[in-house]
Formats: sequence, structure tokens, C-alpha cells
Amino acid sequence: MIAYAKTAEELVDIIGRELFVPFRNLLFAAAALVFLWGVVEFVANQENEDKKKSGRRHIFWGLVGLAIMFAVNGLVWVLINFISSLR
Repeated sequence: MIAYAKTAEELVDIIGRELFVPFRNLLFAAAALVFLWGVVEFVANQENEDKKKSGRRHIFWGLVGLAIMFAVNGLVWVLINFISSLR
């Protein structure tokens, strides 16, 4: 069902709910998958040093991605609560 906004506030709410939340969840899932792939690659290839190095790299960048996503999510939450407290 398509929701129509009557005010600018409703429009921002709809955009956030319908576009940004699914996109944020997709980015969280992508970072988690990179991390998990790195763990699997690291554990499954104990004898191959090159693949272990690749697994370490995936683990590192997956953790970096998750940390960035958590930080941005926290900053957005703080910003939203700050703006809503001004009303």
C-alpha cells in the first residue's frame, strides 16, 4: 500500500521508514556477511597462508563496516531524539 504524506513531517517519516531503514538493514547484513565469510575462510583454510590472510582481511573489514554502521546508527538516533525534544 502506498502511503501519501499530508505534511513535510509525514513525508520525512515515510522516506525514513520506506527507504532508509531497509537500506540500513541491507548494509548491516552486508557487513555481517563479510565478517562471517572471513571467519569461515580463516577457519577452513588453516593450511593455506594466503587464504588465511584473505580471511583476516575480510574479518577486519567486516568489523570496520559493522563499527561504522553502529556509530552512524547511534548518531542518527541521537540527532532524531535531539530534534524531537526541541518541539
